[in-house]
Amino acid sequence: MMVLKGELVRLTPRGKMLALVSSLLIAIGVISPSNSTFNVMVSLGFSLLLLILVSRYLLMLKVSALKRVRISRTFIGNLTEGNSVKVVLKLENKSYISLGLLEVNDAPPRLFKVLGTISHIISLPPKSAGVIEYKVKPVIGEHYFENITVRMRDPLGINFYEGIVPVKSIVRVKPKIERPITSKVLVKTVSAPFGTSRFHMRGVGQEFADVREYVFGDDYRRIEWKATARTAKLMTKEYELEAHLRVLFVLDATTSMLYGLKGNTKLEYSARAIATLSKFLLDRGDYVGLLVFGCDKEIYVPIKRGRKHILNIVNALSSIKPVKNTKTGIGECILKAIAKSGKFRKNLILIISDLEFSSENEREELIKALNSLIESRNDVVLVAPYTPLFEIEELKGIGEILYRIHAAKSWREREEEVEIFERRGVKVFNVGPKDIIDLLLLKVEEARGYAP
Repeated sequence: MMVLKGELVRLTPRGKMLALVSSLLIAIGVISPSNSTFNVMVSLGFSLLLLILVSRYLLMLKVSALKRVRISRTFIGNLTEGNSVKVVLKLENKSYISLGLLEVNDAPPRLFKVLGTISHIISLPPKSAGVIEYKVKPVIGEHYFENITVRMRDPLGINFYEGIVPVKSIVRVKPKIERPITSKVLVKTVSAPFGTSRFHMRGVGQEFADVREYVFGDDYRRIEWKATARTAKLMTKEYELEAHLRVLFVLDATTSMLYGLKGNTKLEYSARAIATLSKFLLDRGDYVGLLVFGCDKEIYVPIKRGRKHILNIVNALSSIKPVKNTKTGIGECILKAIAKSGKFRKNLILIISDLEFSSENEREELIKALNSLIESRNDVVLVAPYTPLFEIEELKGIGEILYRIHAAKSWREREEEVEIFERRGVKVFNVGPKDIIDLLLLKVEEARGYAP
């Protein structure tokens, strides 16, 4: 049974006007009760009041039936950004009373783009069901569909009722995984186009690499007898040692990362880049982990390998719900994640943060944590999405000119911020929406040359 939370039946503006007119007619008629014209006015006034009361009680009867209506919300489609998802509201009238002129208003997340209308008028005959549909384009992260509002009026539009139906729904939207294989950066830097990625490190491994002359101390079991017979020199087999990267993505999901165009904020581009690079690395046999800072609770995915691990990464990214306005605690959070992943193992730590701090203490905390990671022989790269590059894409004319002036001043401030980090030994790379994936991919492939 549906629970309606709202006020009682109230008068519409038309009903208020009728009530005022009826009161005036009655008041004027009382002035001269012996006059037949005034008697007619009194009768008309009372008739209007009776009409208001009758329509009110009839509407109250329908409201009692409305409380027996069941409303459910379902979703049809792939909850991945960029896709259109159909929202279906199903209403079931369990009573024997016909419910006409029922206005239903849904409340999708404000960041979703609505395709169609969320307000519908529907009629529900006795013991029947009705369906309302509309489409939305979701954005990455965890979002809430709020309560549904229902309104009902009498046929004359004199009285109305408005109630709230508590039908909240949580949706987790996954980031879209791009195809970095088309990137020029990838074409130039990929060392193994398919399967496990290997760095040619001569030593004890599983894959045959070459044959060389035997050196005292080599394992005699690796002697290549055919080559020895052919060259008349003692030859031994040399193998290739597999080198897998251990990559930890750290995503700053504080509210400042929500700047940008609706549906394409800094946070969404960053989540999309992490999903794309994670799939690329896992397909190549590398280890990948994820830490998200800025949500109502810490999101941490341990560093693991295997293609199925991409599901854990994508599900974590779909659970992002920014609530923190400051970056206080991000340094400590990163250190804890590294401790969980293996303190004495070398990692490539790719941090995506916009460097928009509310105080110097926040910046200093992050720098100290990153220096500690560098001292532990981890490789740290700080990728900084630059806000104006994410906001200027759709500006034209005078708006674009004014914004470019503002961006030039902001760029000087950003350079000063970057300089503070680089003086302390932390590499920072400013990125826009078009190059964030390419830059991350380039840093991954550079790190592959010295993978452990």
